[in-house]
Amino acid sequence: MKEINVAVTGGAGQIAYSLLPRLVSGETFGVDTKVNLRLIEIPQVVDKLEGTIMELIDCGFEQTGSLLATADIKEGVKDAIGSF
Repeated sequence: MKEINVAVTGGAGQIAYSLLPRLVSGETFGVDTKVNLRLIEIPQVVDKLEGTIMELIDCGFEQTGSLLATADIKEGVKDAIGSF
């Protein structure tokens, strides 16, 4: 299974909340691709991402790779093939 890094800005927002399952379910990048998500948010909200990460883990999608919550844009987009 190939592995990719994808950055999502505004990761705690409603649009991201709807987008994230599609990114890690195999629907967007295919079932043969493991997706490492890098969720980027402003420092005041980055703690909310922990709940979002727990929900993604609970979904149990096989294509879900590592999940990172960060307020550091450089860390979030490093090695990402795309950003949303």
